[in-house]
Amino acid sequence: IHTAAIIPKGKRSWTPAEAEDLFTVNALGTRTILESAAAARVPRCIVLSGARLAMRATDSAGEGMPYTTRDPYSTSKLCAELMCREFQNNGALRVTTLRISAPYGYLLNGPAVVPEFIRRCLAGQPLALWGDGSREQVFTFVDDLARACDHAITDSVDGTFTITSGQQTTMRELADAVLRTFPNPRSEVVLTGAADPGADHSAQYPMDDARDRLGYVPAFDLDAGLAQIATYFRTPSARRCFAEEDTPALV
Repeated sequence: IHTAAIIPKGKRSWTPAEAEDLFTVNALGTRTILESAAAARVPRCIVLSGARLAMRATDSAGEGMPYTTRDPYSTSKLCAELMCREFQNNGALRVTTLRISAPYGYLLNGPAVVPEFIRRCLAGQPLALWGDGSREQVFTFVDDLARACDHAITDSVDGTFTITSGQQTTMRELADAVLRTFPNPRSEVVLTGAADPGADHSAQYPMDDARDRLGYVPAFDLDAGLAQIATYFRTPSARRCFAEEDTPALV
C-alpha cells in the first residue's frame, strides 16, 4: 500500500524547483514502487491518489470524468495514476488506485485544517476562518481509508475508486464540530476578515464505483471521526506512542 507523497500544505504557487521535487517524489517515486512490486511478484499494489484529479470547472467530480490538473501537485499525482494504468495494462502488476479527499486521523502533526483546529482548540486558541467560513470540503477519516484498502486487498478489484466520507462540510461546520468534541471555554470561532480564495469551492465526489465494485460504504461522518480521535487520545497506548508535545492533554 503506497501512501507516500509530497503534500501541497495549502500552497497555491510553486517554484520550478518545488515543482520538480513534486514530480520526482510523487510520480517517479511511485514508478519505483511499482517496478519493485512487479519484480517481487507482489499480488497487488494499492496506490493512494487525490480526489481533486476528477474535479471539473463546476467543482463536481466523478470517477469516470476526465482528469483535471490545476497545479504541479495534481499533475504529479496524475502522472502517478497513468503509471499505475501502464503497469496494469501491460500485465506487469495488478493495481488498485484510491482517490482520497482530505484525509484526517489520529496524528495531529502537519498543517491540514482538521489537526490544526484540534491543536488550537486543545490549546485554548481561536479557530480562525477566512471569509464567512462557507467553503466546503469532503473529509475522509483514516479508519474508512483503511477499510477501503482492506476491500481492495480481499476483494481483488482492479481500477480507480473515489474514497471519501460522502459528507460535504463547510469550514464553519468543521470548527463547530471540533469545539463540540474538544470543548474548551478559551477557544472560539473567529472570522479573520481575510478573503477565502476557495470561497466558491464546493466539492462533490460520487462513489458509485467504490460502492458497487469495491463494496466501500463510509462508516464515519465528521462527528464520529472526531469522537474516535478524542477517545484514542485518552488511552494509555496513545500516550506511549506520541511524544508529550505531540499529544496535548484533553481539556
